[in-house]
Amino acid sequence: MTVNKGNYKVLVIVPPLKAHGGIANYYNSLKDKFGDNIEYFIRTKKNNIIIKVFNIIWIYIKLISKIKDQNYKIIHLNTSLDFRSLLRDTFIIKIAKHFNKKCVIFIRGWHDEQEKNVQKYFLNTINNTDACIVLSSKFKSKLLSWGYNKPIYVETTTVDDNYLTDYTPINIETKFVKDSDEINILFFARVEKYKGIFEALETYTLLSEKYKNIKLTIIGDGKEKNKVLEISQKNNLKKIVFKGFLTGHSKYNALKDGDILLFPSYSEGMPNSVLEAMACGLLIVTRNVGGVDDFFENEKMGFSTESKDPNVFVDLLEKLIRDKKTRLKISLYNYNFAKKNFYASIVAKRIEKIYNDIIN
Repeated sequence: MTVNKGNYKVLVIVPPLKAHGGIANYYNSLKDKFGDNIEYFIRTKKNNIIIKVFNIIWIYIKLISKIKDQNYKIIHLNTSLDFRSLLRDTFIIKIAKHFNKKCVIFIRGWHDEQEKNVQKYFLNTINNTDACIVLSSKFKSKLLSWGYNKPIYVETTTVDDNYLTDYTPINIETKFVKDSDEINILFFARVEKYKGIFEALETYTLLSEKYKNIKLTIIGDGKEKNKVLEISQKNNLKKIVFKGFLTGHSKYNALKDGDILLFPSYSEGMPNSVLEAMACGLLIVTRNVGGVDDFFENEKMGFSTESKDPNVFVDLLEKLIRDKKTRLKISLYNYNFAKKNFYASIVAKRIEKIYNDIIN
């Protein structure tokens, strides 16, 4: 299903769609949901410094040629709260405005520690846009307090529903009548300290001392993987499975095999992993980070907390582990909520409405 086309064209500037990361995943999931009036311009990357310089020059030549095209009415940028992204996007916004194009900027990465350093420069950049999209109402409040006075839209990331076409509540109910009582807790994020991997590991260690039917599956890769392996071997944690970085069917099959997502991340925009886990019927135990707080219904979807304390996560997980009936109820609720709010086909319609608002 595609969204209704507008009588204008939009140029969306994106990173390589085969790259790892939230932006690539987001626009991959949306590309077949948009109509022909929305086109991607892909920013390629090169590692060699000399090739990289020529590549950047060539990209800007091609981009200027695209922006000059009278058919494009909106230029859609994706940025982060850091100097490198702002420098790049300031230049693109100036080009777009030179050719009288509307600009919408989607702030994907929000780095709290960078706020004071970039606030003034950031505001000078986005004040030249026609609208801003953020992933959290907290971020919207900050932009308003900084003095940004254009429309601000709060959006979510997406679930690629192409991989869930045959997944129904019957699949979820069937999982709950399986012979095995094993509970598969997932850590689904980069294996990095700021994602809470060590809190997740300690939580599982404490749980495994009380429950023998608990398994921890780690989906993701990162620089702390070897340290996590070392800790798990040292503590004789035999029921930890490392899946590594997964995409497509492999990722969604691993999610469907899970029961509870443990997400102790320190900070986020709107984490794809939480939305994708909900779409597969997982219960969520999370910290109140980024856009999660905008939609999360405590107890209905699982549990959220401000704490990073593994003992707090253990208490919350135990409430779910001990009550199979509640687990099924939450699982079905999360599946239906994600289908109504996070599927790419739904998000695409909301994004196109933003484009229509900007044009009108």
